[in-house]
Amino acid sequence: EHKKQKRRKCRACRFRRCVEEGMNPNAIVTDKRKLDLKDFSEKRQHLLGVPLKRIILSENRAFSSREELLYSECRIQLLRKSVHNFRPDCGFTMDSLLDKFTPMGTSSPEMPLLTNWSMTLMDIEYHLNNRVPLPVIDYNKYPSNFKFWFYMDLVYHMAWISSFDFFKTLERRDQKTIVKMVSLQLMILTTSYFSYRHKSSSCIFPDGSFFVWNTDHMFDVIRNCFEIELEEEEYVLIKMLLLCNPTWQQLSPATRFVLASVQRKFTSVLLDYCLVRFTHLSLNNHSEKSRQIG
Repeated sequence: EHKKQKRRKCRACRFRRCVEEGMNPNAIVTDKRKLDLKDFSEKRQHLLGVPLKRIILSENRAFSSREELLYSECRIQLLRKSVHNFRPDCGFTMDSLLDKFTPMGTSSPEMPLLTNWSMTLMDIEYHLNNRVPLPVIDYNKYPSNFKFWFYMDLVYHMAWISSFDFFKTLERRDQKTIVKMVSLQLMILTTSYFSYRHKSSSCIFPDGSFFVWNTDHMFDVIRNCFEIELEEEEYVLIKMLLLCNPTWQQLSPATRFVLASVQRKFTSVLLDYCLVRFTHLSLNNHSEKSRQIG
């Protein structure tokens, strides 16, 4: 160790002394050296006739894609747990929700759990079989933090869908078609995985309420999640594949091309993840269960 009082005033002398003590002189990058390296790079690029490209490993690209989806899922789950709430009679249309500033990136306080409330509903199959109209609900009877989950999950998933850059490039007619075709599937998958993560075989919501209508498909999704021990990375990738379905004939060729491109990307990411997680013998069974979830 050298005390400051004994430091040499000459910069060259100090540099030489540091090298003698073991410092690597090649680690020093001066402004002149930076310019020399830049000049060398430009000359090399000119001689080769092709631009230099940054090499990105496929593993890094797949990891980045998963991280992006996990972040989006974190945002929508925080939104579901927040006080952010609308009444179904507030008058929003699909166009107004798609044009509205997405609440996905905002921070809202967490909602309290519900207590002392009741909402009597008939079984959905009874409504359908006997053509009984759904009851007219007096929303004023319920506290302001009471969430009508079928409506709010639709609002939340529209915000989730709208947060992806590729979706913003699509025509409005195709955007609305995608929302109509996929929203219910996304809502069922999200609720089912949330229930699975909380060790529940019944459909539960972040406020402590539970699903009062018997939906066999939803319970099958929860059951399959338990059976294959679905991980969050797989869940967000399956959710993305549900969104990017290029087989809908109602969509324009341009939109179907975009969806097919995004679908291929995330299908490859999901397959690579499953290959790492599972052996060859169990992969086929896991893939079949994953298709049943979606």
